[in-house]
Amino acid sequence: MAAGGFPKTISEFQTRFPTEEACEAYLAECRWPNGFICPACGGKESWRRASRRLLECKVCGRQTSVTAGTILHRTKTDLRLWFLAAFLMITDKRGLSALSLKRQIGVKRYETAWMMLHKLRRATVNANRTMLHGEIEVDEAWIGGEQKGLPGGRSRAGRRAALVVFAVETNANVPKRLRAKLVPDDTAVSLVGFVKEVAEPGSMIITDGWKAYVGLPKAGYVHNRIVEGSGKKFVNPVPHTHTAIGNYKAWLIGTHKGVWPRHLAAYLDEFVFRYNRRHNLPLAFRTLLGNGVSRGPTTYDTINGAQDLPKIVYTPSYKEAGRPGRKR
Repeated sequence: MAAGGFPKTISEFQTRFPTEEACEAYLAECRWPNGFICPACGGKESWRRASRRLLECKVCGRQTSVTAGTILHRTKTDLRLWFLAAFLMITDKRGLSALSLKRQIGVKRYETAWMMLHKLRRATVNANRTMLHGEIEVDEAWIGGEQKGLPGGRSRAGRRAALVVFAVETNANVPKRLRAKLVPDDTAVSLVGFVKEVAEPGSMIITDGWKAYVGLPKAGYVHNRIVEGSGKKFVNPVPHTHTAIGNYKAWLIGTHKGVWPRHLAAYLDEFVFRYNRRHNLPLAFRTLLGNGVSRGPTTYDTINGAQDLPKIVYTPSYKEAGRPGRKR
């Protein structure tokens, strides 16, 4: 967090960021922690233009926006509202629905609050994040409403849900970092492929007895395959992953009352982000506001149509379906 410390209460937040200029100063400090550097000529002195959010280099005259390359790029919304939205999003353990955000920050339209939250969700993914290592629990779960009469937990015929695979890095039996991804199926191609994306070779991968994971040793991992058993002989091979899966499902239903399927990947990214930064709120706040994130402006049509998210091909159940931009 920039100078001034991370606010612990709404009152402290209002004192820390009372004006647009204070928000701009924070963004500038995040972007240039050692002082302004012109991206064109390397000049180290600038002045602030009368038009907001622009710094002009005293050497070459190049104008640089403090919000360029972040989710705030070209936003017309007051920066104080963006800052407050990010603060509320990370400090409320339950997360925020768009309706709740609309009420708390005082924007007039539900769609504005919905759009702000989805832009913030797109700032949660760090393209340069490091891979998991050590002992890693891996398991997959169907995310969707109940279906009566569906035979077998692994049955895919007629399944109206999305499949998500989760991986939790542990240290001395304590959960550390989480990774998760939507996958098209529970075959070896999808599940082992996911492990290769998120875990360093040589790591210990702990799974249940599902046969799709048997190829992990050939992929360069140490595989601890534990068959659960049944009744009194039941053993939970991946307890931390099961806890994460349960929390994710409860969060979707409790806070958001279900989500529209095409946006599920964005909510998954937010959940992983919140999980991994649950002990470091200042870092979470800085990340959401664009520190180190290079993104161009994202249009309403792109977000509403989930054009930048992985596609899901399945029919949603009634209980999980909702509509973006609609009050619930």
